[in-house]
Amino acid sequence: MLLFMTYSEEEQEKFTSIFRQHYRVLIGKAYDILHSHHLAEDAVEEAFIRALKHLDRLSETDSMRTRRFLLVTVERIAITMYHKNQKIVPIDFEGQDEESIEIDPTWERFSSEETVQEIKNILYGLKTEDRRQGGVDLQSCLSMEL
Repeated sequence: MLLFMTYSEEEQEKFTSIFRQHYRVLIGKAYDILHSHHLAEDAVEEAFIRALKHLDRLSETDSMRTRRFLLVTVERIAITMYHKNQKIVPIDFEGQDEESIEIDPTWERFSSEETVQEIKNILYGLKTEDRRQGGVDLQSCLSMEL
């Protein structure tokens, strides 16, 4: 949204017109590839962000050239997303008892008292003003007990 506000009113109107004219077609194209409405929306959003960055190169809002640019862009994004999602292997724990599931001992270290103390030491090393960054008061975290 902030990126959009840096454009002139004329450019914003052009982009809004492009969005309204092509959104449904792009969602359909992305959904055909991803088979997920949520992922299709993500792909279309990314395509429109790219279109916004190249708004000066897009001709008429309803031209075939603009439509092809958007379709090719959303198709490439959706295919990339599809391949990334294929690398994610779901783990099915149904039918397994708790003892048969192996837990990586590395993860146990993260909940240990030594790790908590190590994090507190790092936070104590920060300047007082840096402990309040990002809307989080890290000073209160230092006084917490687990």
